[in-house]
Amino acid sequence: MSFANIGNMISGLLSRIIISGFHHDLTAISLLICKIKSYTMEFFMLTSFTCICLLPIDQYLPTCARIQWRQWSNIKTAHHLTILFIIGWLLHGILYLIYFDLAPSPGMDETSCASNSVAFRQYHTYDCIINLTCILPIFVSGFFRNLAS
Repeated sequence: MSFANIGNMISGLLSRIIISGFHHDLTAISLLICKIKSYTMEFFMLTSFTCICLLPIDQYLPTCARIQWRQWSNIKTAHHLTILFIIGWLLHGILYLIYFDLAPSPGMDETSCASNSVAFRQYHTYDCIINLTCILPIFVSGFFRNLAS
């Protein structure tokens, strides 16, 4: 989880430092940097929230009354689940490589790194931000923490 948080900080904070300190928005100049930043930020953010969701499940399984469920609590299963989710989020990030583009800012004579697709913006807002980073981690963490205690 720490690697995901550090990756998220580097990919997001580095561009903000360059914008604030040097007054150059590289994401508005280079299409490649625009796509890579959106891809890496989404990947690292979802990986971090996945670890937050898997942690209480890992705490619950060893204390579960059912023996079959306790057998799932081992390092091999944890590694496989982590790799599976990382591959899933890497594939999910392909949408950001496809849909993010340099778009003219409304009312200004500048470009910005954004998606022109209304459907993708709605998907990103409602499914990714609200569901995957707010509702799901809170629900899963709260549910399994209550079961573990």
